[in-house]
Amino acid sequence: MYIVSDNYFIYHFGPLCYLLCMAGRIKTSVLKDAILKLLRRGYTRNLKKLIEKIHPVDLALVFSEVEFKYRKIIFELISDDEYIAELISQINDRELVAELLQGMDYGKVCNIFHHMEYDDAADILGHLPPEASQAILMLMKKEDADEVTKLLKYDPYTAGGIMDPNYFALRADITAEEGIKQLRGAKDIDMVFYIYVVNNEEKLLGVLSLRQLVLAAPDTRVSTLMDTDVFFVNVETDQEEVARVVGKYDLLAVPVVEKDKTLVGMITVDDVIDVIREEATEDFLMMSGTSTVIDLNTVSIFNYAKARFPWLLACFAGGILSSRVINYFEHSLTNIIALAAFIPIVLGMSGNVGSQSASIIVRNLALGRIDVKNLTRIVFKEIRVGLTLGVLYGTLLGSVAFFLYRGIPRFHFVVGASIFVAMSVAATVGSLVPLSFERLKIDPSLASGPFVTTIMDIIGISIYFLTATSLLTFHIL
Repeated sequence: MYIVSDNYFIYHFGPLCYLLCMAGRIKTSVLKDAILKLLRRGYTRNLKKLIEKIHPVDLALVFSEVEFKYRKIIFELISDDEYIAELISQINDRELVAELLQGMDYGKVCNIFHHMEYDDAADILGHLPPEASQAILMLMKKEDADEVTKLLKYDPYTAGGIMDPNYFALRADITAEEGIKQLRGAKDIDMVFYIYVVNNEEKLLGVLSLRQLVLAAPDTRVSTLMDTDVFFVNVETDQEEVARVVGKYDLLAVPVVEKDKTLVGMITVDDVIDVIREEATEDFLMMSGTSTVIDLNTVSIFNYAKARFPWLLACFAGGILSSRVINYFEHSLTNIIALAAFIPIVLGMSGNVGSQSASIIVRNLALGRIDVKNLTRIVFKEIRVGLTLGVLYGTLLGSVAFFLYRGIPRFHFVVGASIFVAMSVAATVGSLVPLSFERLKIDPSLASGPFVTTIMDIIGISIYFLTATSLLTFHIL
């Protein structure tokens, strides 16, 4: 197999991907401007004709960039239930979808859900008020309502919550010819790249590809074609782990089973892409110090500030602690006031090296490249990296101190040694925190947030002054 490296792909196809991305943004911007212009001028008929020509995916992108009042008006102009179903399936913000559907006739909502995947319908119902969800389920066709109800019993962030119960499976004892006949008669099946093989109790036995089934001799038994080494997930598996399995083994779909290995559904790669986007957004928000997605088009100033306040409060408290640390070592500063000149450098370097270590560990944990069972080896490696960086920057900073403060004997040695210890400790802490979070079943992304960064700043400044004070005590200076 010929494998293309990431660098090769980026070098040759990166510019093309960038241009395509920019083209998509330009298209969305043009559509948004055209729609808003027609809305403001009251040209409802023209706007309706324009919407009919826009692909639901493109309109969903426009929805993400306009205010809610405009979204509601646009949404109410669409009369085609199938178009609405495709549109709201493409909108990742399910709370927004729930707001758009509120006040709509329940019968029309049922018709919309009839054109949607069961997992998408269940996801949206989960965001509606309980009384509305129950009323809609009562009006839905019994078959549809039963399938959606099954999905609603699962946690929405697990494999069971995102799976599609419509899958195609064959019995192991039938022939390839019989299997093809069953495939031709199958309905509501989106993906048949993989054909799952089950026994009479619907327990998963194996998997084969559509190509294998079509090319096999008519009288060949499915049991001889199938691969019994099947990658599958449990209904309770976290969606992030599902995405990791699909990415690790390059799957187009993964079967979902109950504890007794009964096949109940499958998760396709398009759902996994949504999960990756959702989890990446969540991790990014945690690392930046917010906990919820902020829609700048609709959020109020109060709610905007409220979402950012808690983490900033942690930074504020950390700053107070740092000031108390500096105050505690006032005697050292009084003796050698030049120590204060290097406080910003110590805070910046120790905080950054700790954040780098934390981010690298978090990223490798997310990709499944690190096993917390090997914690000692991983931490020891980070310690060695911290020591290496500490020696390098300790030497550089010591050299700077030597030229700037020649009148203070051996001051450069104190500064160099202090930054060396501070950076080494910060790298160690930066690697330990996310690994500890992972072991305690806490999202390790928190380890890259402002709270932990502030802690590393406090540790860095404390180590700096402790080292300098110790050297002063032993009359190094």
